[in-house]
Amino acid sequence: MARVAPVALWIGLLWVLGTPLSAAAADESVAFDPDLPTETVEESEFVAGIRQAVKRRAQILDRGGLTRVTAPPAAGVAPWWEAQVTTPQLGDSYYQAPLLDFVDRSVAHSSQIAVFSSIPLIRETGIDEVDGIYVPRLFAEGKYEHRNEPVGSVLTTGRPGRFRQNEGALELGVRKRFITGGEASLYQRFTEVRNNSDFLFPNPQAGSNTGFSLVQPLLRGGGIGYYKALRDLAVLDTAVSRHEFLRQVESHLLEVHRSYWALYLARALYLQKERMAEDTEQILDKLEARAELDAQQSQVLRAKSAQVDRQTDLLRAKIAVENSSSRIRALVNDPALEPYTELVPTELPRASYPEVRLATVIEKAAEERPEVRQGYLAYEAATLRVGRAKRDTWALLDLVIEGSFNGNDGQRYAFDQAFRDGFDNTPGVLVGLRFEIPLGRDESKARLSRRRLELVQAGDQLRNTMDTVILESQVAVAEYATAVAELEGRRSVWDATRQDFEQKRERWEQGIGGESGAARLEFLLDAQDRLLDSEARLVHAQVNYLVAASTIERVQGTLLESQGITVAEVREEDELPTLDLGRD
Repeated sequence: MARVAPVALWIGLLWVLGTPLSAAAADESVAFDPDLPTETVEESEFVAGIRQAVKRRAQILDRGGLTRVTAPPAAGVAPWWEAQVTTPQLGDSYYQAPLLDFVDRSVAHSSQIAVFSSIPLIRETGIDEVDGIYVPRLFAEGKYEHRNEPVGSVLTTGRPGRFRQNEGALELGVRKRFITGGEASLYQRFTEVRNNSDFLFPNPQAGSNTGFSLVQPLLRGGGIGYYKALRDLAVLDTAVSRHEFLRQVESHLLEVHRSYWALYLARALYLQKERMAEDTEQILDKLEARAELDAQQSQVLRAKSAQVDRQTDLLRAKIAVENSSSRIRALVNDPALEPYTELVPTELPRASYPEVRLATVIEKAAEERPEVRQGYLAYEAATLRVGRAKRDTWALLDLVIEGSFNGNDGQRYAFDQAFRDGFDNTPGVLVGLRFEIPLGRDESKARLSRRRLELVQAGDQLRNTMDTVILESQVAVAEYATAVAELEGRRSVWDATRQDFEQKRERWEQGIGGESGAARLEFLLDAQDRLLDSEARLVHAQVNYLVAASTIERVQGTLLESQGITVAEVREEDELPTLDLGRD
């Protein structure tokens, strides 16, 4: 039993050292949590104060300026181009889809989003890297040495001549670092020695050395909090990169929104110019048909000049449609869209406007914007780095404990007997302390100064981010309010201009020839220009409103949520992890 107990102790220690600090099962898909909260990092008073200051400022701005944006549903005649803008116009090969279809294709195929998605996955490896510090390591070393040396003293061998020795050694064991900062090793070493010395007894001999060592820092570099902070920093860095990924995705999707409505705008302008070119051509045809009756040559030339001008504008409008389609293809990057020569939107501008409140936008932005979350996390990370840097300035004081069972036997390769011989005797023990302190200002003091400056910088950066977010919220709400008011105004202007054009056309048709006809022609062509301008301004106002509404979502940090976009981290066996973006 006396021999079984040490062996059981050796096996028990080996099991303890071989047990990983933590184990996580590999799932095919795991939730994408941008914040990745840690157990030890709590919101600092500074961050809590920033949150409260933003809420107070939001309430002040809400009371002191524009607070709500509402407007009645659009009334009156619907713009004529809305019935045609969603119909293919430029060829037989076309693709019709709503905005969300292009959003889905973009998150699935965009090369830019793929680049962004790699950033958090790369940062996440830092967590595994820190966890890997505490993974037990199995080590082994074997060697054989033959010595053939001249003897300078008979005390070496007991006789004149050369000293000859053959020695073999095999060592294996387990080494592990702990979250306290200590490192423990458990090892087993077997040796076999034989030589021509009279002083080696027994000769040959097998030796066994079963040992355990522990080095535990008591001041600098020690403590659970010191090493726990290392993992928390990796988690925070990963969380910062995840919010950066979400920020980039939101910015990219906002560009998809803008490009989709820019395509709608380009197609609407093309239809307006096409209709106006056709109308001008009809005027020219009527004048040419009455050239021998009462239409003057100057009227024909004036109408022909206007018709050429309209055709030139139409050509430019067609190029604008193609450029808008190319822009969407570049953002979406879906090869399935390449065969289609024409991309056709199927959505029309909304007829009502949701209420927007400045205080709500600011408060949501202060909680949801990825940039703000990055600022919070970066400040907490800087706080942790300052704490670690303070511990690094402490004196070095390590506790060293070693113990070993040593035995030998007078037969070659009798390692089992040497092993038992070691445990038949009491172990050797070493207990000591190791101390070190710098005699001047070493690098740890400079590192602490740098970390403190970085903390100040992180705080200033967070304040600057908040100021920027508040400014963007004010601008976005103001742009939204302006877009709503402009849209209603442009609709009224277009309706009045349309009626004025119809009256002038009717008057011109009643008296085409003569001097009065020439004046009426000028009035009609001028009315055409004003009608075309009012139509263009109306569709620009429609698109500006839609982009302003999407910008509100982006400023609040809720664009992905409003689009129903979710992110999941997919891990498959023997494959690199990927981020999968999809829709609920």
